[in-house]
Formats: sequence, C-alpha cells, structure tokens
Amino acid sequence: MNIIYLSYGGPKYYNQTRFSVLSLLKLIFANDRNDINIFVYTDAPETVPKHPLINVKLISKDTIKSYRGRFDYVHRTKLKVLEKAYSEVSLPFVYVDCDTFWNHIPDEIFNTLSSPVDNQKPPLCMHCPEGVYSQSWFSDYLQAIETNTTELSKLGLTQFQGIVSWNAGVIGLSKFSPNIFTQTLLINDFLFTRVKKRTWVEQLALSLVGCNQFNMIPLGEALNHYWGYSYGVSRYLADFFSKISPSLSIEEQAKLCTTENWSEQEFRTMEKGFSHQLQRKINKFHNSNHKRKVDLQIFFSKLMGWV
Repeated sequence: MNIIYLSYGGPKYYNQTRFSVLSLLKLIFANDRNDINIFVYTDAPETVPKHPLINVKLISKDTIKSYRGRFDYVHRTKLKVLEKAYSEVSLPFVYVDCDTFWNHIPDEIFNTLSSPVDNQKPPLCMHCPEGVYSQSWFSDYLQAIETNTTELSKLGLTQFQGIVSWNAGVIGLSKFSPNIFTQTLLINDFLFTRVKKRTWVEQLALSLVGCNQFNMIPLGEALNHYWGYSYGVSRYLADFFSKISPSLSIEEQAKLCTTENWSEQEFRTMEKGFSHQLQRKINKFHNSNHKRKVDLQIFFSKLMGWV
C-alpha cells in the first residue's frame, strides 16, 4: 500500500505533514510492517522526515501555482498532483490530507483496495460521507448538478440524484482503478464557474465521479482529520516540534508522536480566542477580495464565451 501526501505552503502545513507521517511510521514500526510506503509531494523536501519508507517528490512552487488553474483555485492543486501521482506511484494508493494523524492501520480497507473485483464497481475510499446534496445541504451545488445534466453527461456522468458528499481528506484508489483525476478535473473546472460557494467544488467533483462509477467505502476512524480546529493544533505542533532534537532518529521521533495530550476541546477553545478571531477577520477580508476578483474573472469569461 502506498500513502500519498501533498505538503506545501509554509511551516503550518509542513508541521502537519511531519506529524501525520510520524504517526503512521509509529504504527509501522510498532507492528513491524514493511508493506507500506509513503510518498510526499512537496516544495520543501527538507521538512520531510528521512527514512527508506519515505519517498520525496519535489514539486516546484511555480508548478503548484500553475496547478491552481486560471481562477486560482487552491484545492485544484490536489487533483493535479494526484493526476501526476497516478502515473508515478503504483496502485493501490491512498491520498490523505496533511491535517491528520493515524489511529491505526486500516488493513481491512487496504485489503479491499488490493483485491480484484468481479463484475462490480471498483471500490473508491474517501474519508467519510457528510450528507446528500439537497435543498437543505449545499442547495446551490444541487442546482448546478440539476441544471447542467446534459453537459455533465458529456463528461461521463449518468447519475445525478441522491449524490452523497464525501469528505475529500482521503482518496484511496484500488489496484485496478482507472485514472479518475483527469475526468474529475474537467468536472471541477466546469462546475467551478457555475456555483457561488466554490471552496468545496473539488469535493463535489470527486463525489460525483465516486457515486457514479465506484463502490464508495469510508476510511473512517483509522484517521483523525482535524480540519475543523487546525488553528489550535498548529500552535500545539509548533511547540511539539520545537522540543524535539533533530539528532533523534526517525524511530525515536515517531515514538514521541503521541496524542495523549491531544485535547480537541482545548483546541476548539483556542479557535474562539481573540488572536485567532482577529486572524479570521483578516483572512476573511483577504478571501473576500480574492472572491471578488474571481467573480469578475468568471463574469468576463462567460461574457466572452470562454466557459
């Protein structure tokens, strides 16, 4: 089994990746496993733990910028990197977001992704189902699907009702899976200009492809995905790694990678603190300016018939 990470953007994300990788290595060492390899696509190779099980894939900042596409969509980068990984990393593989840590090795899922499937849809593993697109759950996404079925059909989709939104923090392809990422990118780029809340369009595109063409399975509790309270965790990880001597072996660093002092409640309390609320307002201001810029780009692109 191959595990893939994408790590870029600054110390916060490098620390998240390092902690997640070490949490996996801790399980690998404790269970004397040699059947799991780790691939890290990154613009900062020096931030990745060094070990024979870890393969670093350098990806330049300019390439990462180009992967965001004409409308500068950050989550498009993941899809482009996975499109690249499909030709470079043997199947099966499981991509995981960096804001995670491993609780246990999900051998049942790994076995499912490694086994042949006769006369059935191949499995696709994502983290967990979050809801069905409906009038009460991302209604604008549902409307975009329902009003563009003809165009989406041309992109290979046939099912448009009851589409489940799957958390895209995990994307696991089976040993016999086709390359889903080129198709997903086309759907992502098509829908991106047809919804107002664009943050989760990459997840919408993946969910559409998954529900149409695959047997969806959740990775579930094997992985903790803390995207909802990452600010507090970032402070925790910065302090955690500042106390680890770089002279320690990877095995010793992995042993220190424990979540005994991990307090989701404390991290969520930090989210409500003044400094974070101020930063949120600053981020909201920048994001608002970026959204207006993208809105204008899309408006003129539609006016010119480019999308």
